[in-house]
Amino acid sequence: MIKLTPISFLTAAALGLLGIAAQAEETIKIGLAVPLTGDFAPYNEVAGAQCMVKMINNAGGIKGKNIELLIQDTGSDTQAAISLTERFLSNGIVALGTIPFSDTMIPVAQIAAANGVTVVQSQSTQVEMHTGLVDNFLTNVAPDPFTATAAANYALSQGVKNIAIFTSDKGGSWSARTPEWFAEVIEANGGNLQARLNYTGGTMDWSPQIAELKALQPAPDAVYISWAMPDIGILIRQMRSAGLEAWVVGSDGFDDPSLDALAEQDPSILDRVFLAPWLLPFRAAGSRSFKPIARRSGSR
Repeated sequence: MIKLTPISFLTAAALGLLGIAAQAEETIKIGLAVPLTGDFAPYNEVAGAQCMVKMINNAGGIKGKNIELLIQDTGSDTQAAISLTERFLSNGIVALGTIPFSDTMIPVAQIAAANGVTVVQSQSTQVEMHTGLVDNFLTNVAPDPFTATAAANYALSQGVKNIAIFTSDKGGSWSARTPEWFAEVIEANGGNLQARLNYTGGTMDWSPQIAELKALQPAPDAVYISWAMPDIGILIRQMRSAGLEAWVVGSDGFDDPSLDALAEQDPSILDRVFLAPWLLPFRAAGSRSFKPIARRSGSR
């Protein structure tokens, strides 16, 4: 008997429904037009999908049919994802995974919808995909406004009042708007947004932003950034080297095993780092405890 995690259970359930629409095929084909190379390559779902497909197929498949994965590299490029979607559709897929950002997922989902195909994106938290703009989209995570609220609630419980946020258009609303939602909850509970700092993906030198942080009076209690490794690790190290002890708060982009390596020599470097992924907040590796976040007045 296969033991399914919540994520894999949803995936299997979705594929089970989709399998009904694939009775004429010898296999149930799932397309993955995903970033095997490029900026978003570390965050594709190929390994997880392959593992789940192997488990399902070994258990007899879906209604006796095996799942077949069709995998192609988008190079983290939206136009490549669209072209691959069209190619996969001609091969009879019933579901599709792609680059997990709305500027790709929306056009891909619209093309897929015209062919009765569902887009399944296990890690997409972007709010645009949860607003009804497309109706053939499945995910198993909460939208970013909820995780931003959860992070803000925990920050408030730690005495955070003055904050700065890092924003970028690189990851769509995930990196541009999630920090703003965090700030809204902080301000609604009497806090103060001191600064908005812009950045681009792949930043190796955070000294301009750090100089702005050091100039703030009073010093910020926390900074919020919705981004991923390795940039986050570099930011944390450079902030600490500059004497900035503010909390570094983030979203699901912090949920990366390579963050653990940051604390191998000095576990305390992550003592004031936490993330709020998918509504359930976890202190980062190296921290002393796990604490659930309670909602506060003014939260969304």
